[in-house]
Amino acid sequence: MLVHHTKAEKFLDQPALQPVANQMEAEPPSLLGQTLGPYQIQGLLGAGGMGEVYKARDNRLNRNVAIKAVPGRLSDRAELRKRFTQEAKAASALNHPNMITIYQILNDNGRDFIVMEHVEGKTLDQLILRRWMKLNAVLKYAIPRDLCCSERRQRRDTGSEHH
Repeated sequence: MLVHHTKAEKFLDQPALQPVANQMEAEPPSLLGQTLGPYQIQGLLGAGGMGEVYKARDNRLNRNVAIKAVPGRLSDRAELRKRFTQEAKAASALNHPNMITIYQILNDNGRDFIVMEHVEGKTLDQLILRRWMKLNAVLKYAIPRDLCCSERRQRRDTGSEHH
């Protein structure tokens, strides 16, 4: 009990929000407004556990692109970077109207990025939040995805998939 009592005395020695402040300070600055090669970052499209997706302008080809970035706080984790690259390679192996096109994998200052086709419109989350989807709408999105996966499995099984 005395061990716990000693720890309890030091409980408030550090402000409660200090660990959060330290993490925020360690985060790299936002990519908004920055340039990655020919890509000018214009805005954040979304963020999740595996990355952040930005809308950017390709100044060479005068088109909008989407750029997925490994979060800065995770960019030093080798296993995560490997999975990120595998994701890009797997997506680039598919050719289907309902799949985005991967343009490039790039690294800038130790941080990995996937440059891909940008498609205007609503996300699936936005469609679902707006209203419950009817079965035919769900099938419209689900069946093509299944066909893409079965096409990839077939290429893998016949040995025609490139690694």
